[in-house]
Amino acid sequence: MSQKALCLLVNAAIPFVSGNVLPPEGKHGEDDPCATPGNVFWTPAEIRFFEEINENLLPLLLIFERLEQDKVPFKMVLALSPLLCSALGNKKVMARYLKYLDRQIAFGKKEGTRSMGYEPLAALVNGYLEHFVRTKKYLEKKNYDILEMLRHFNRTGGIEILASPATDCYLPFYTSYPEVIRAQLAAALSSAKKFLGDEPVGLWLTDLAYSTDLDDPILDYNFNYTIVDTHGLLLADPPPSTGSFYPVRTKKGLVVFARDFYLSKALCEIDEECYRDNSRDAGYELPREAVERFCGAEGERNPTGYKYWFRSRQSGCVQGIYYNAEKARKKAANAAKDYVSACEDRLEKAAAAMGGEKRPVSIIAVDIDTFGRNWIEGSSFLESFFREMHARKEVELTTPYAFLSKEGTALSKAASLETVTPLYSSCGIMGYAEIVLDSSNDWIYRHIFRAIERMMEIAERFDDSGIRERFLNQAAHELMLSQNALLAAMLSDDSKAAYAKAEIEEHLENFTAIYESLGHNFMSAKWLAFLEERDYVFPELNYRMFKKYDGMRRRGLL
Repeated sequence: MSQKALCLLVNAAIPFVSGNVLPPEGKHGEDDPCATPGNVFWTPAEIRFFEEINENLLPLLLIFERLEQDKVPFKMVLALSPLLCSALGNKKVMARYLKYLDRQIAFGKKEGTRSMGYEPLAALVNGYLEHFVRTKKYLEKKNYDILEMLRHFNRTGGIEILASPATDCYLPFYTSYPEVIRAQLAAALSSAKKFLGDEPVGLWLTDLAYSTDLDDPILDYNFNYTIVDTHGLLLADPPPSTGSFYPVRTKKGLVVFARDFYLSKALCEIDEECYRDNSRDAGYELPREAVERFCGAEGERNPTGYKYWFRSRQSGCVQGIYYNAEKARKKAANAAKDYVSACEDRLEKAAAAMGGEKRPVSIIAVDIDTFGRNWIEGSSFLESFFREMHARKEVELTTPYAFLSKEGTALSKAASLETVTPLYSSCGIMGYAEIVLDSSNDWIYRHIFRAIERMMEIAERFDDSGIRERFLNQAAHELMLSQNALLAAMLSDDSKAAYAKAEIEEHLENFTAIYESLGHNFMSAKWLAFLEERDYVFPELNYRMFKKYDGMRRRGLL
């Protein structure tokens, strides 16, 4: 057994993808979400989801398949958002993804005609077209079941899956409302059982946002460990003797690992001018008539997936020089070798500092976009990383649960771990809550907190079945979806703020309408059915979770 261990943790999260696009009556008197015959429109959340499949998830699964075929062992942790799992498991949403994929293939054929006679561009177009065709064939082969592919690698031990809060909620903000935290964790556990067939041992906290008030609810829902950012342990009370290179336990018994800030940062900062410029897309550059079928309902342009330029540090790109995919992939593969060496050096120093008493473990935690949407060559990097780690055998790839098992530390009796109180912290900008609480988004919380109090009020007032219970459950859905920290963070990005504001306001307005409908005893079954189809996530959610928590009430209302 190697004296040093390394864990690669990848977080996969998306905003909520609606099951409906048009309001109940239909903008154009038809059920199909089309503005004109044959022209399907997609929402920003759907496009983000489609890119998640094309550029993040499928390349990752193909890496796993190649490694499995070549008998190269690999291990990593995958934190799967319940919203992502719900979208992957929804037939209607996936059918719309396949329409989008067909449109990408049709667009590639047209681009092939346009680029004929100009070799650099033609090579890129053909490469993208072949990729999308292969993607469709691969999905057909796997019966379009991405969740089953993930379950397979979870069963074989290649990946360990972590749960995460149901709607990627920033939990420390809601410690005054334990009902909210418990509803988020109960729905997360229910989602994991439904889509992954297993109960995850660990919990990924959105933005690694930790507070000591979270210990009880995390343990109550059978999550035995979590992860905080580096300074959450280094500034703990008392600071652990092993720094951030070994797990600790809290006074309540929760096992806590720390992210390796420096190795995670180094991974995200790998850069070369030859890499693809992901911000430039044919959908924004070609004449509108050429990309009309990718435009939104209001005429806004959307990405096509066909990106032709390399990433230049100069202003704009050098005219006439196209992205060289093969060269960029080789650069990424070489970068993986250097990165493995950096990991070995860091763990060697950590082992020396710890005096050989304990085996150091370093956790590299990044978003899945790092290996796809933000860095398309990241998939080549990742495959080379796994192969290089196997070839060198200097450091053992592990997962938190596997590490604790090998160390002989039972999760239920973590007596050999130091007991500390981790610092309130997150992995956001500046290390605390800046990214989800600033002048761009602070206004949303007074409305969310008011909605929470109203939700608790109607949960106590009503104890009904039938349509009133459905309305109460829908109110809980709307409230939880408004708490998505991804939307709060988007409000500080001018390019995404309008979308995020509209989403948050819609959920809160729907909640308020339900609250007032219950008060007036006037409820529209048609409108409710539309909302239920749109908010298809967490069908087991029970509004009674929001009854005032007294600490003695039986858990597990989901």
